[in-house]
Amino acid sequence: MAEEFLAQLRYVRRGVLEKGDQRCFICMEDYGTTPSENGTIERAVILPCNHIMGSECISTWLSPRAQGGAGNNTCPVCRHVLFRRVQRPPIPQPNDAEHMRIHTVLVNRCVGLSAQLGLNHMPEIAGMARWIANHIHDIFAFEMIERENDDRFVRSVAAASIYMASHLLGDGRSLEMIESCALSGDDPIRSAYALLYLHRYDIINTQLLARVGMGLGSIGDVLPPALP
Repeated sequence: MAEEFLAQLRYVRRGVLEKGDQRCFICMEDYGTTPSENGTIERAVILPCNHIMGSECISTWLSPRAQGGAGNNTCPVCRHVLFRRVQRPPIPQPNDAEHMRIHTVLVNRCVGLSAQLGLNHMPEIAGMARWIANHIHDIFAFEMIERENDDRFVRSVAAASIYMASHLLGDGRSLEMIESCALSGDDPIRSAYALLYLHRYDIINTQLLARVGMGLGSIGDVLPPALP
């Protein structure tokens, strides 16, 4: 709501202001100058209660960062309510049983795909894939539970995890090979991989990488930003 309110504020030309009103009473800087570090010009704006102040200062005052994250919705001078806060419903959180169910599904998918792709000779790949899939689930738990009944989505996450793990550990499998086993389609796997790649440094087991002789610095060289 603060953004919408700020966008509707009217600017006041400095030339029409009285001499004593030509600076913001909050920061005490003249209008038309750039007191902030980001180089934004402090311009005079008029509030619905007719108080005039700097555009940067009122933006900071109304920011959600103010007041411990809630932000203000009143004039800093007279406390006139400038806009009504919208009460957003709380985001439902998955319970432990739902968490465990998705973890189990992803583990089974990763193990099954690893076997189908002939990767059983290197169990670290399946282990890395499980690690990746479960950690991306921890980041996006509710979305994955919402889509758990979409079997193709779960298969795509597992398939992308296998792709990432196999390339990280030196026995890479192509997208075509993985898709032929996952049966989820190329594009869903590409989308899942893009999500994994975005969070790659948070979801990869770096200790396992170090144990097999590859360090964190190689991740950017081994993994492509997008699947072909």
